[in-house]
Formats: sequence, structure tokens, C-alpha cells
Amino acid sequence: MNLLISVDAGKFATKAICGDKQLYFQTKTEESNETSITNKSHIVQYDGKRYVVGEDASTSDYDTSKVKLLHKLAIYTAIGLFVDKCEDITLVVGCPLSDFLVQEIKDRYRKYLLSDGYV
Repeated sequence: MNLLISVDAGKFATKAICGDKQLYFQTKTEESNETSITNKSHIVQYDGKRYVVGEDASTSDYDTSKVKLLHKLAIYTAIGLFVDKCEDITLVVGCPLSDFLVQEIKDRYRKYLLSDGYV
């Protein structure tokens, strides 16, 4: 099954939709071994490290660049909340218009999100 997932990891909040499901959480993260979080946050593991993503995290970033771990973790968290098992995904991500209009910036963002092709 191929899922279409749309994610906008904005400066304040991450919004995502997949079919009739929607989600919303704050675009904040921090590396943490915390195990107790509210229902507005998520514990994720990426690249051998544990992170809190959402309201309980302390780090946010209001820079316009999307090529940051904060945005990658927010997008990956949204994907993980929609996917039950390994599935083919078509991902649509939001980015500032100024980034969308410059092919080099779009390509860098795409490459950053794809990592080594395996997520």
C-alpha cells in the first residue's frame, strides 16, 4: 500500500495529514533519556540517540532554514505516527516559498530528508 503523507514542520508547530487522519504537535526537540512525557510529545530514537519531540522538549528554532535536525525529527515523527508497518510512502513537505523557488535549496532539503535513502 502506498501512503500519501503531507507534513508541514513549521517554526511553531508541525501539522500533518494522511487520508482522513490529522496530527499537530509543537516543533520542538531535545536529546533526552526521559521516559515520562505528556500526550502532546513523543519519544523517538534516531541515529542511536533518543529525543523528545513536541511540547515537552525545550529546543525550538525560528530560522527559515529547513535543513536542520529539528525539522527532520518532526517530519520523521509525523511519518512514524501514521505508519503501522513498513509501507511505501509518498511524502509531501512544506517549505518557505523562497526555498521552493531555488532548485539548489530544494535539492539540498530533499537529500537531507532522504539521508542515505533508508530511514
